[in-house]
Amino acid sequence: MVFLPMSYIYGGKYVYDGDDLIDQLKDELYGEGVYDTIRFSDYRLEGNDIDDHSPPSWYMKAAFQMCSIYEKLSGWIPKVRGYCMDKVLDHIRFEDRFTNYICIGPVNKAINMLCEFYASDGQSLAFQQHQERIYDYLWLSRDGMKMQGYNGSQLWDTAFMLQAMLELDQHLFRFESEIEKAADFIYNTQVLENLPGYKSYYRHQSQGAWPFSTRTHGWPISDCTAEGLRCCLLLRDIEFVDNVEISRLEDAVDVILSLQNADGGWASYENKRGGDWVELFNPVSCFG
Repeated sequence: MVFLPMSYIYGGKYVYDGDDLIDQLKDELYGEGVYDTIRFSDYRLEGNDIDDHSPPSWYMKAAFQMCSIYEKLSGWIPKVRGYCMDKVLDHIRFEDRFTNYICIGPVNKAINMLCEFYASDGQSLAFQQHQERIYDYLWLSRDGMKMQGYNGSQLWDTAFMLQAMLELDQHLFRFESEIEKAADFIYNTQVLENLPGYKSYYRHQSQGAWPFSTRTHGWPISDCTAEGLRCCLLLRDIEFVDNVEISRLEDAVDVILSLQNADGGWASYENKRGGDWVELFNPVSCFG
């Protein structure tokens, strides 16, 4: 989700000319006047030892080198590059539609929005919708503006809160209103349909799943679906709460079972689709 828009920006060689603010940031981050002297290609595989949990393999380094040589010597074939750029942009836009322009997280949200800006010169409806969703990630703290790592944990928090309240047994009547509201939120947060064409974009089914945050975000998650389903099952014994349709519970079970991998474990977002050799070409080193 992050490499997709990064590849689009690199493939188009999009560069911002800069302004006074950008110059100040360069000086602040790299030292005054240092930025223009840095050959960033020399540091392609460098990183802080603290974050280097999975160093790039020899195969990954070789692949990087081959791509670099291709870019320098032969440039790029316009027709091939154009086809690839269009394909990548199509996948980026699917992610935007799939999540109602929230995106899976703030990193690809920001870069996806940048891609849409360059693709449409900032004139598309999609770019406007991206702008409107920036505030899903921003919040004002005592020491300034912050950006959170997700658009919230609404479903996750509500599911555990509801399960705790349902343990009150004979004291349930004291929290009827709160339980009804929590149940209504959980019912309304379940994803009820798959986005058309999702298989063409290598996505997992979402019908019947629960997300981590909101239905608008929409990404299906195995453990969140399990907690949402558990809440629905517990609520069936509560007299003052309406029950959700059985068909929706069956959809949730289907999602959970479909997310189990061949080794018996459950994936968070989507199944393991390749062999262990794929990790040899994983450029991310910050995850152990």
